[in-house]
Amino acid sequence: LSLKYLELKDGFEPKTNRYTFVVSAKVSKLAVTRNLLKRRGRYIIRKIAKRIRTPFAYAFFFKPGSANLDFVGLEKEFLALLSRARSI
Repeated sequence: LSLKYLELKDGFEPKTNRYTFVVSAKVSKLAVTRNLLKRRGRYIIRKIAKRIRTPFAYAFFFKPGSANLDFVGLEKEFLALLSRARSI
């Protein structure tokens, strides 16, 4: 899992963040698995959204090993990435 982020400047509604989740076919050939990872990512972000700095645009890129992680492992990855980016 990797993260890219950008601070939103003028022209965007203040106090809101934007999130995107990118899961390529290299992660899993099955669309069901790719969609599962995106759903889990959205759920984790919804759960911790109040703790994340605003206004930023975040892009989460899933790597091939991400398909093997369970929910708790994925949540730890998200928290680690956001804390390294000083967004939490």
